[in-house]
Amino acid sequence: MTFRVVLGVHYEIASHVRNHYSIELPLTAKIGRRLLIGHQGGIVIHWLSQIGDDCVIVQNVTLGAGTEEAITNAPVLGNRVMVGCGAAVIGGVVIGDDVHIGPNAVVTMNIPVGSTVAAPAPRVVQLRRAAAPSAPSEATNSDNTRKLAQ
Repeated sequence: MTFRVVLGVHYEIASHVRNHYSIELPLTAKIGRRLLIGHQGGIVIHWLSQIGDDCVIVQNVTLGAGTEEAITNAPVLGNRVMVGCGAAVIGGVVIGDDVHIGPNAVVTMNIPVGSTVAAPAPRVVQLRRAAAPSAPSEATNSDNTRKLAQ
């Protein structure tokens, strides 16, 4: 009976955090000491993820499984890891200690200790040529000339 009460209280707190702050932080995730969530909003953490001590996670970060077939493969973050906004750590990858993951980076492989991960530079996929400026019309020129003459 006591287990049901504790589970019910956890469910209510987790629902409030998810709905009010937009943070999915399940009870089963292993979180180290002094986790800092820089800006709340859009944070999704896998139910089997492990996050080390002194980590920083900011808005729109996803720590999740890669596919439905590998649903139990969860990321493991070491100590003092900083995850930038919009970053995604996907699959059963291990992120070493003192790693910095830049904004919008997608991490799908293990990262060694002390590394910095950055998203690839943006590239132009389509270039629209600007239309050649058309010559001013005769009517516009004559109207302007009349206004100047007055």
